[in-house]
Amino acid sequence: MSERRRLTKEERRAVYDKMGGHCAYCGCELHYKDMQVDHVVPLRKGGPDVPDNMLPACRSCNHYKDSIC
Repeated sequence: MSERRRLTKEERRAVYDKMGGHCAYCGCELHYKDMQVDHVVPLRKGGPDVPDNMLPACRSCNHYKDSIC
């Protein structure tokens, strides 16, 4: 399993901008400070800890996705 690393400010901003400031799952508008970075392929399932495997998510969607994956 990959170890989670701290994103740079530029990486975090790039993840936020991928969906134009909206949650990738429900589409709600996200404030930058409230965004959670979600790994599309979870780290525990061998997903890489790189921005290409990350999407912006609201807390609700990120929590729900974690419980079903």
